[in-house]
Amino acid sequence: MIFSLLKACSETCETCHPDHYGCISCASGRVLHSGNCVFKCPTGYYADNSQRCRVCHDSCSSCIGPLSTQCTSCSFPLALHLGQCLSACGEGFYQDHTTCKGCYSSCRECVGPEYLHCTRCMKAEEGLQPEMYLEGIPVGICLPQCKTQFYLDYDGVCKGEQRDIPR
Repeated sequence: MIFSLLKACSETCETCHPDHYGCISCASGRVLHSGNCVFKCPTGYYADNSQRCRVCHDSCSSCIGPLSTQCTSCSFPLALHLGQCLSACGEGFYQDHTTCKGCYSSCRECVGPEYLHCTRCMKAEEGLQPEMYLEGIPVGICLPQCKTQFYLDYDGVCKGEQRDIPR
C-alpha cells in the first residue's frame, strides 16, 4: 500500500507548491503575499501585474507601484505631494499632517489654507502684513501696500507699530 504525503492546497490558491504548504498563484480576486492568497496587499505593499504583493519604495507608507513617485500615503514627518513623500512641501504648499496642501493664491509660502496664513507673498510688490507670529515667523495677509503706520521692509514684511500683535 502506498500512502501519499501530499498536503491539501488551500481553496484560495490556484496552484500550490508540491513539497510544502504555500500558494504559487491565487484564485481570481486574490493576490499572493508571502505564500498566502489575500484579498489585498498589506500596508507598505502593492499588487503588481502578476497579482503578487511587492514592497513599496522605502519613502512610502502605501503605494501603487515600486517608484518613489508612486506613493499614496506617507509617515510623519514626510508629507505626500504629487505621489512623492517629501520632507518639505515647497513653494505654494503647506504641510497638513502627512499631506501637502495648497496655500491661498496670494501666498508664496504659508502655514494654512486661508488668506491670513501667508508667511511670504506671491507678488514681490506686495507686503506681508503680520497678524501674528508663530515661533518668531510673521504670519498674515498680503496687501498691495502696508497699513497706516507700517512700512515695507527689505524682506517684504510690513513693519512698524506691532504692540497689538502677539509674538
